Amino acid sequence: MKAIDYVTLGRRLQMAHETACQPVCRKYDLNTTMLTVLLFCALHPEQNTARDLCEMRGMKSSIVSVAVEQLIRRGLMRREADVGDRRVHRLVPTPGADEVIQAGLRAQQAFQTRLRAGISQEETAVFERVMQKLQTNIDREPEQEENHALV
Repeated sequence: MKAIDYVTLGRRLQMAHETACQPVCRKYDLNTTMLTVLLFCALHPEQNTARDLCEMRGMKSSIVSVAVEQLIRRGLMRREADVGDRRVHRLVPTPGADEVIQAGLRAQQAFQTRLRAGISQEETAVFERVMQKLQTNIDREPEQEENHALV
């Protein structure tokens, strides 16, 4: 597999995921960014700041900011000051978002089931190990990569 193939596959997966979530977005009049923010904060309450979203999901801060403001205006999310650091604002889905979150989770589960069709549990386990190694390699500092290549 060439480097461009990895990039292309990643982009195709992202587009397929967005397509799978479109019915939920249409039903609740959300854009995909708003749904992504809502689901991320619901699933990762320990990493539910705008900075976390930007870092972990690779989203631009301006896009996250607009989505958060729209969700807050619609009563689907609220900001809470962090208990340990008042400068940090946690993004917390409101009870009014429960239906949207459940619908989003069902859409994601259906997408995952579709992707895994015809793939055995053993193949899934191998794939997950390979993905973890790829992530480790991506996270490696560039100078470590250069030194590793020289060995």
